[in-house]
Amino acid sequence: MSFSRNRTNFNLLDDVDDEDRLPGEDDKSVLFQTTGTTLRNAPRLVGSQIVNQDLIQERRNKALEALLAVREEGDKTKGLTLLNSLTSSPVTDIIPASAASQAVEESEVLPPVAKEALAEADSPNVTNQVPARGRRWFGKAQAQPTTMADFKRFMPLQLEHPPHPAGDRSNAWFKDEYANLFLAIVRFATEFFGFQELQEGFHEPWAVKMPEEFYRYVELVAEPDAVVGGWDEMLLDTSTRKYLIVGIIVKILEARVFSSVLWGNTKEGEEFLHGLDRALLDGEGYSRQDLRHRSIRTLLGGASLTPNFHKDCTKLTAQVLLLFMPLFNYLTLLPAGPETVTPKATALYQALHNIFSSAAYLSICIRISPTIIHTVSLLPGTAYKPDEHTSILQNSWTLSKTVVQNNWNRDHEELEIERAKAEGYVLGYRNAGKARLESNAGLRALRRLQDVQKKLADHNPPGFTHEAGVKIAIWPVTKRYWAGNSKPGGDMDGQSVFDVTTAGAVFYYKEKGKPVEPLLDFVAEKKKKLGGRYKGVKDLLAVLALLSLGALLVLLYVVGWAALVAWLTGFLAAITKSLRESVVRGRETAVSAYEYTGSPGSDWFGKRREHPIPDYQTAYSDAKEGVRGEFQKGASKVEDLAGDAYERVTAKAKDGVKGGYDAYATRKAQAEDVIENASSKAKSAGRVYEKATDKAREAARSSGEKIASKAKSAAGSAKGKMASKAKSASGSAKGKIASKAKSAAGAPAEKITAKAKSAAKLTVERVTSRVKHAPGGASRVPVPVNRGAKATVQTVKKRTKGEAYTREGMRNL
Repeated sequence: MSFSRNRTNFNLLDDVDDEDRLPGEDDKSVLFQTTGTTLRNAPRLVGSQIVNQDLIQERRNKALEALLAVREEGDKTKGLTLLNSLTSSPVTDIIPASAASQAVEESEVLPPVAKEALAEADSPNVTNQVPARGRRWFGKAQAQPTTMADFKRFMPLQLEHPPHPAGDRSNAWFKDEYANLFLAIVRFATEFFGFQELQEGFHEPWAVKMPEEFYRYVELVAEPDAVVGGWDEMLLDTSTRKYLIVGIIVKILEARVFSSVLWGNTKEGEEFLHGLDRALLDGEGYSRQDLRHRSIRTLLGGASLTPNFHKDCTKLTAQVLLLFMPLFNYLTLLPAGPETVTPKATALYQALHNIFSSAAYLSICIRISPTIIHTVSLLPGTAYKPDEHTSILQNSWTLSKTVVQNNWNRDHEELEIERAKAEGYVLGYRNAGKARLESNAGLRALRRLQDVQKKLADHNPPGFTHEAGVKIAIWPVTKRYWAGNSKPGGDMDGQSVFDVTTAGAVFYYKEKGKPVEPLLDFVAEKKKKLGGRYKGVKDLLAVLALLSLGALLVLLYVVGWAALVAWLTGFLAAITKSLRESVVRGRETAVSAYEYTGSPGSDWFGKRREHPIPDYQTAYSDAKEGVRGEFQKGASKVEDLAGDAYERVTAKAKDGVKGGYDAYATRKAQAEDVIENASSKAKSAGRVYEKATDKAREAARSSGEKIASKAKSAAGSAKGKMASKAKSASGSAKGKIASKAKSAAGAPAEKITAKAKSAAKLTVERVTSRVKHAPGGASRVPVPVNRGAKATVQTVKKRTKGEAYTREGMRNL
């Protein structure tokens, strides 16, 4: 409901026809008249309440005064709340005691509204619907579901709305109206759908037969969070159920109220506006809106509401009521707590009518504005944007993220433990030897380790696989556009934008790319599962019922109707008498036992025998305190036991995991020590080999050079001596002396060469034996004496090749 800041117009509905008027003071003479008989249940109705028109008018006057007083203080929200509470339920009057004995003749002037008053007075209410046991132990609850027939004669109060100002409304006004509308919807959902606490595994609200449109609207505004309960959690959790109803109502307002060209317009006016839109289809947007708002003001003719405003509101209220009634009946038929107030169906109708009336008036205010107000709806699953979205129910987001993170931590710890076990097996097979590692069991252990490592690599944290998504879309993004730059010094070029509302939603931690379970499939599976739960019991009861019916028919045929009725009456009386006698005997036996033992409880039994019905309030309060105390004791014991069990299990699990990791660390350290020892030995052997090879190379080179130099010097000296002797003796017999000189020179040269060869051979054998017996165990390197530098090159090549073999062997280790 909307009010301007400076003036308010309240129409008192003086032009209401008598057929539509509620009973007032003028109807008291015929209010309790009947058509020739005493009023049905008249004694019971004495003190009951019926609608009184004068009190309604008085309430309106008080509301006007209160609003004027509040408006002077500047607190607009308080005024709206006050007026809504004053007009949300019909005002009633007390039925006098004289009506209990009043009887009149049939009168033709009896107005129809008197029958309506009688129907409402005799209609089911909280007092006469609830059984005594339900009122005593479970609070207020309905005995039968509410149907549309209960609303047939109920006429909701119609809210009054102020006239429209001559100019355009401000941005602050629209922002306040949207905020007030949202608060009214939240209050409605809290009062009529948030009063009942449901238990998982016991209550099944989705099994209730609901209209298919309800399921469609739920899918339009919500998607399930699988980690916290899925679709079941939507209706079982009180807060989630409340905001689900809010989202559905807002979606209905978007589709049926705010999307209308003009709410409550006549057929001719609707055709006129559609023709205007078709004619200006290619025109500029702000120009079309300016012409449209002038045309709508002309159609209103100075009135604040359209001709069919209340009629369309009532029609839409009835349609939405059919949508919500199955769920409302389910909640109200369940037993509630003693302090829970079960709402009435008529109050639901009135509150829903108030919401649609306020939203419809706001839509008319939007249509007569020259600005353009555009809304963008949220879709379930939309990623969270901090600049545009507001989290309405923060607990839902926190719970969802906590559960996802805990599940990931648990799975990751299990994978880590599995990897540690796999690594232990592989290490054991590797220490057992190469043949054992290459066996079937060793290869299986290697494959297992590879699979676990791949799982760990693919097991990304939730930050990579999840994101904040819309669980329930509650309120859309609303922006207001107008032509021109509104900044100081600006011109008429461009446009200005004002954010009227940001989008509101309930968010959850959504897994990216995961498909959503369709609601219709979930409901079908739920009904199928629950239908088969008690199939055996239903079949047994059906068989027993058929057998009982057959036995009654046989008895009816054999003994006759009168004898059968007499037998049944006597049988029931005998059973009742036997039960009463058993109770009396049990009570007397207990009293006698208490008196015999001298127990003080005998006095209590005596008082109970004299006063069998104790004070209800005292008994109830004592029982309540006793149950509460026992419940607290039991809860504390269960909590202590659960805490101890959890600590023991956690300690065992930690010890097991720690032991596995310690064993794995010990084996790994042992293997590393073995590898380090082998590596150090190989390195030391390589160093010894290098030293021995260098010594052999140097010895061979020095000995070869010495032997070659000695052989050359010996050969040179021998040749010089022989030549000098030959030259000196070449006097007389030149040929003979020359031949003798050649033979003399050849024999010493051969001797010297043989001696050099034998000396070199001895030197090489000595060096080779020293290298062979060295700590490195180097192999023998033969070095020919008469090869010179070529032998040295071959020795270096062999050394390099041996080093390469040694490095390859170290790598294999």
